[in-house]
Amino acid sequence: MKRKTIIITFCTLTAVLILSISLLVVRAAKEKYPEIQRPEGIPDTVKWNPDLGEYYNSDSFEWDSEIWGYRPKEMNKRIVIPDSHMLGTYLSEDEYIEANSGTTDEVDKAVIKYYKKSREIVYPAVSYNYDPKEDPAFSELIANLKIKDFPNMISKIKNRHIASGRLMHAINEMAGAKDLGKYVSGASENWLLHLKEKFALAESKVTKAAQKYKKSSNDEIKKQVKDELESCGLLVLPYIKDEIEAGNTAMIELLPNLVDKYFAEGKDNQADRTKEYWDNWFEKHSEDIKALKAVAEDLK
Repeated sequence: MKRKTIIITFCTLTAVLILSISLLVVRAAKEKYPEIQRPEGIPDTVKWNPDLGEYYNSDSFEWDSEIWGYRPKEMNKRIVIPDSHMLGTYLSEDEYIEANSGTTDEVDKAVIKYYKKSREIVYPAVSYNYDPKEDPAFSELIANLKIKDFPNMISKIKNRHIASGRLMHAINEMAGAKDLGKYVSGASENWLLHLKEKFALAESKVTKAAQKYKKSSNDEIKKQVKDELESCGLLVLPYIKDEIEAGNTAMIELLPNLVDKYFAEGKDNQADRTKEYWDNWFEKHSEDIKALKAVAEDLK
């Protein structure tokens, strides 16, 4: 009997040990991501999360590895509700559509078209984490919005518009600023903070790029500059325009890549793209440039 008890105890301890080791292995499998190089211009309150490999606003959230998620700090409970429940002053999408049926607001008109289009589509699954790539109606929203609408879109996001989440995704897509998408599912304040940092980073990168262009005409240096600016998308455009107007006309070389990627201009013969061509182009798109500058100033 005593021998049997010993065997049972031994088996129990072995099972507990195996389970403990398994849990440790599972936890270890969640790789840590070290912060390789912190981008310039990011405030000290923005911390790196080595568990997920992303930045987060430590003023608003704290990382809890036990629940593997963020907790809102007690000092800041003003968290934006996820997009599917973000109804602002309206109780439902139907109420919003009815109240704005005769609107002249371009953003509201685009959102209404989006909601109507989305109702025509049978979605294969519903996910808590919205992904615009899985939403066929999202292209309808993008098609009806313009860069010049950015200030209005930002204003609506700040005021908890019914479609704030979708508008944040739309700006991500239209501006081409990488890494902003991951912040949409959290608080809108968090996303706006990162957009502000992106504008500051864009301005800083263009200033450094201008210095490099003045000092060197080396093709390798120019390629390096283009690669550095790419992550900021269209946010660099107003600052490049300022540099060109200040006399650094060599930076005209940076414009075709941006224009061809983000504007439906058609790829003109680049040999014909003189300074006069770009002067006319900027005049044609003056509202877009003003809108980007207005957002940058508004977020400062």
